[in-house]
Amino acid sequence: RDSSEHRVRVRYGAGRIDVAATSSPLLYAMTLRYDEATSTPLHSYDSTARVLTVGVDGQSDRFSRNLGDKSKGEMRLSLSRRVPMDLSLALGATRATLDLGGLDITALELESGASETVVDFSTPNQGRMRTLAADIGAASFEARNLANANVAKVRIHGGVGGVELDFGGQWQQDMDVNVDLALGKLTLHVPRDVGVRVEVEKFLASFDEQ
Repeated sequence: RDSSEHRVRVRYGAGRIDVAATSSPLLYAMTLRYDEATSTPLHSYDSTARVLTVGVDGQSDRFSRNLGDKSKGEMRLSLSRRVPMDLSLALGATRATLDLGGLDITALELESGASETVVDFSTPNQGRMRTLAADIGAASFEARNLANANVAKVRIHGGVGGVELDFGGQWQQDMDVNVDLALGKLTLHVPRDVGVRVEVEKFLASFDEQ
């Protein structure tokens, strides 16, 4: 009923999470599989402040490391293409596949712990995104088709792990990207027809251009 901009907060501690767009006349649709002895589903909505909070509460990285794959939870979240969103995700020990193509994201914030995360803008973002910020722990992070995000500023802070950024897609504006990686490997894929300026500060590291 309300297509004004919303803040969407997603919390998920352990297991697999998939996020994608939906054309259904819903703000969101969520399917969960979780251990009710250790976890509590989150699904609160403040219609006045336009804040949606979904996910699972009570999970912990320590608990998840003691579980087999069959015991871990699963979350599938569909978000409306019709509603502009300030989207934030707090992920723990997860395998995350986030296809954000076709949404109208005004800002994106991602925090992840010991996770494997793939963010894909498979189709262009419907609006202009102010910032895309990711804070990554001991994890692998891959972003695909970043040009489709239509974002002005990208800020990525990584602890230990690999970061891979693909700048394919439809370019609509210049993009300022800052990546701070403590220990690991950073890979950038830039189309040949895109102008790029690279500034590198490194310690006990190499920089290879191909």
